[in-house]
Amino acid sequence: MDVENQRLVVSERHSLVDGGAERSSDYVFVMRCWTRGELESNLRLRGFGAVSCFGAYDAGIESGTTDRLVAVAQLTEAE
Repeated sequence: MDVENQRLVVSERHSLVDGGAERSSDYVFVMRCWTRGELESNLRLRGFGAVSCFGAYDAGIESGTTDRLVAVAQLTEAE
């Protein structure tokens, strides 16, 4: 966790064994950690009107109850 820059840095290794031979691939990726307010504000600044946030891909799970933040937003029609 890179708290100063609000980033989660993840390092993974995927290994496959086929016919006794093993191949491994290493991956590093970064996820930006957003607060609900930051995410809603950025979506609205980019033209999204209605924004709903949830704690999972299940609309019945409230944001803030899990370590996930899932946003559903609708792009506002240009006038």
